[in-house]
Amino acid sequence: MSGNRTLATLAVICIASVILSSANLYLIVSIIRSQEAQLTQLQTEVDQAKDRINEVESALSNMTDRLGNINQSSTDISRLEGTIESLLNQTPAHVYQSVYRSVVVIRTPLGQGSGFFYNQTTLILTNWHVVESETDIEVEFYDGTRQRASVVGTDA
Repeated sequence: MSGNRTLATLAVICIASVILSSANLYLIVSIIRSQEAQLTQLQTEVDQAKDRINEVESALSNMTDRLGNINQSSTDISRLEGTIESLLNQTPAHVYQSVYRSVVVIRTPLGQGSGFFYNQTTLILTNWHVVESETDIEVEFYDGTRQRASVVGTDA
């Protein structure tokens, strides 16, 4: 009987050991699943943080571009202020010397008017009423030379 008792005790210990191992395994699996859920949540939060970082970097890049534009505008304004100051300090004689070669007389059968060269090209700008419905147009340049002309565009 003592042998049966030992076997019974050993069987109980084995069963208890299996039960405890199963319980331990269950707890380990539960912890792993919980940690997997936490890792999934953490990965989602990391992805969201990366998206927010990209948005902030994009906004920062746009702000940097805008700041560059503002700085360029500030430089342009300073340059423009210098140009205006220079122009305001010019005498009428200096202004005349700077532009008289670009001014022309425009003659038509109905009268005459003035115009000026546009953007250092062969285009001359004048008022619409000077050349309206005219095909016989003559331009006189600062040196007295004359040349036939035609209307190539309007903004009327």
